[in-house]
Amino acid sequence: MGERYQQPGQEGFPTITLKRGIVPKQSELWEWMKGVVVGQFDKQDLDISLLDIKLNVKVTWTVTNAFPTKLTGPSMDATGNEVAFEELTLAGDRVSVSYA
Repeated sequence: MGERYQQPGQEGFPTITLKRGIVPKQSELWEWMKGVVVGQFDKQDLDISLLDIKLNVKVTWTVTNAFPTKLTGPSMDATGNEVAFEELTLAGDRVSVSYA
């Protein structure tokens, strides 16, 4: 059997939705999200970690060949240095989880 890969617009692969985040305007994540809007982006492997109150990693989700599929933003503050988003949805070829 051949391998299957998620492509923009295709359904049937896991997605991850991050809610209510703040991203500095000068960050790799922000540049990556902007690239999706203009159709110039590379799929990236990424880790999403859940931290406890002492900032220790408790759970890590690894997304292979991830790319943003949806970005929903709130009203923006023109004087701020960050970009807030209500929801960022990511898709990828594979999602795995590890516990600390």
